[in-house]
Amino acid sequence: MAKIHGGQVLARALRAIGVDTAFTLTGGHVVAVLDGLVQEGIRVVDLRHEQAVVHAAEAYARLTGQLGLAVVTAGPGVTDSVTGVANALHSDTPLLVIGGRHFVRQELKGGLQEMDHPRLMSSVTKWAATAWQTDRLADYVSTAARHAFAGRGGPVFIDVPMEVQFDMVEESGITWPPPPDRGQIGGLEEKVLERALELMQNSARPVIFASAVGPGPNRLHDLAEAWQAPAFLSGRARGSIPSGHPLLGVHTRSRTMADADLVLALGVDWDFRAGYGEHLAPEAVVIQVDRDQAKIGWNRPATLGMVADPSRVVEQLTGQAGRLRPGRERTWADNFSAAESATAAALRTEAMAAADSPVDPTRFSIEVGEFFGKESIVAVDGGDIVSTAARWIQVSSPGHLLDPGPFGTLGT
Repeated sequence: MAKIHGGQVLARALRAIGVDTAFTLTGGHVVAVLDGLVQEGIRVVDLRHEQAVVHAAEAYARLTGQLGLAVVTAGPGVTDSVTGVANALHSDTPLLVIGGRHFVRQELKGGLQEMDHPRLMSSVTKWAATAWQTDRLADYVSTAARHAFAGRGGPVFIDVPMEVQFDMVEESGITWPPPPDRGQIGGLEEKVLERALELMQNSARPVIFASAVGPGPNRLHDLAEAWQAPAFLSGRARGSIPSGHPLLGVHTRSRTMADADLVLALGVDWDFRAGYGEHLAPEAVVIQVDRDQAKIGWNRPATLGMVADPSRVVEQLTGQAGRLRPGRERTWADNFSAAESATAAALRTEAMAAADSPVDPTRFSIEVGEFFGKESIVAVDGGDIVSTAARWIQVSSPGHLLDPGPFGTLGT
């Protein structure tokens, strides 16, 4: 029977769950892992700092919907990755970090880069562990993937001692677990869907607010048009409605939210980015859909809160488009569109009239946005520029505007 080393076991298990790219900074404590990745045909991208390694893996996960993979060496390799991992945690990104680990036989002897990594990483991951057995490495990968895709998703961590990476095991003796179900959550039960439709039908001034609908195409565009509801997009939902659409809101969110009588919130965090929900009228109906139960009613109570996949719910609601045809006058949508256009024009005029030096941030964002075009993939770094640029750099594919998320990390 053929024998394979631990690095190959890891790589084969990763390939089985759809991972085709790994990001790394090569180090001695992960040589066997990297060797396994190459042997199994997984592309290896070598960067210059472990924080960048994790940021790159997070971007990969956001754009593909697959599990992001970062491989870092022991000790400072792991500690250098912490900020990137914390950013992925706050951004709900499914991500696996594999760290090297010192020899087991050198435990507590002061070996090179000896460190208890899981103890450190447990505070910034959904799950962290040491893989102690070579013949169970596939199990560790499967367990990590289940945790990474559960709920909204998030980062997980495994470190692998040197012996476990290099030890040879009989290939036939390994149990290869099936790929995880990736945390699939369905839509709404008929009774709950009916209640949501009733509330939506009775609304005179509806708004859609989406932060996370799901990776890839969705029907948010169709829902907004069927319901004739202004839509504001943030986070990974940006691009779900084409830039320039008359129902897409960018500049008037606080004002429109304050006037709305119903808000359909999809994957929304009512945190500082959304004014903690305080911009909404106290009497406004809030229909909140999220994959994470703990997010429903956080900071802003929900009239109807539902644990479900926002993408699936959007499909269900769009399938009832005939019932969502607004019986109300178009005044709400028309007034919104006019206010958006007027606000954008005023901001543009003011920015373009500013002095050439120093460059006005709004002018910078307008010109950069026009340069990139709607189909680009744009990464916007942390800090104040995120909120300014997001008003003007408008993409037309979901997830193509990559911002740091609520952690506000510089360097993403």
